[in-house]
Amino acid sequence: MKAKEVAILMTQYLGQKDLQTITTLGGDTQPTTEQQQTLNVYLNCINDVVQSLGIAYFPLKAMIVLSSEDKKFSYADFDRTLLQIIKVVDVQSGAKLRFKSFPEYFTANSKKVLVSYCYQPAFISSFDDDLDVVLNAVSPRMVALGAVSRYYLFDGMYTDSSAWENMFERAVLVASRAKHDLYIQKRSWF
Repeated sequence: MKAKEVAILMTQYLGQKDLQTITTLGGDTQPTTEQQQTLNVYLNCINDVVQSLGIAYFPLKAMIVLSSEDKKFSYADFDRTLLQIIKVVDVQSGAKLRFKSFPEYFTANSKKVLVSYCYQPAFISSFDDDLDVVLNAVSPRMVALGAVSRYYLFDGMYTDSSAWENMFERAVLVASRAKHDLYIQKRSWF
């Protein structure tokens, strides 16, 4: 999902459809200084929502193979910004290993490990960038609802911000429910 999709939805929700004609969002006119400032606020709001979705609601997970002769594995060797280590597995035996975390590294009883971890979403700097979200759970509409809430909060319109935040939270709640939670089992009456 591109940030541009979310920004176009934001222009519709905020009633700022004139921004859709700007080249940044796929239009054919150059943005004015005021429009560019508005787009920068849009980008900051989208970044804020993506960060909160990726950290609090729908954690992003990845795996990496690390090697170390002294069995100390540096956090700097991870591809992405590490939030939490989920599990460490020995590459050769496939056995789950205990590990101990320190401020700059963690230790495990193997020289080569497969690490499953949660990471922080990447910040976007352009509307052409892909959002770092769980694609099967997060929709452009959900991100736009949260971003509009942040936009109103930034503008000092607290009542509007609260209303959009409620819509965002409901969208997150619906997306976070598992499919099997929607099934009601048969029951008999006594």
